[in-house]
Amino acid sequence: MTQSSRPQYHVIVEKDIPSPTRDGLNLMADVYRPDADGRFPVLLSRLPYDKNNRQRPGDIDYFVERGYVVVFQDTRGRFASEGEEYYPPF
Repeated sequence: MTQSSRPQYHVIVEKDIPSPTRDGLNLMADVYRPDADGRFPVLLSRLPYDKNNRQRPGDIDYFVERGYVVVFQDTRGRFASEGEEYYPPF
């Protein structure tokens, strides 16, 4: 017999939340979280693509409704985040 988890929470969305770095810049993130107090595990996706130009993936609600926080963050120097854009040395 297979058991599946059931949705327990509603989704709260917070847009462009700053996350300070050690060098004083802010990386901007959209945070999707359960509508409850307490601590929850976090799934972080740091993207070099504009987080605001994406359609909301369907799996966000699935995870948040089951007690996870999902964070989509623009990388340094890209779109809403501060700083110079990083280019890998290849």
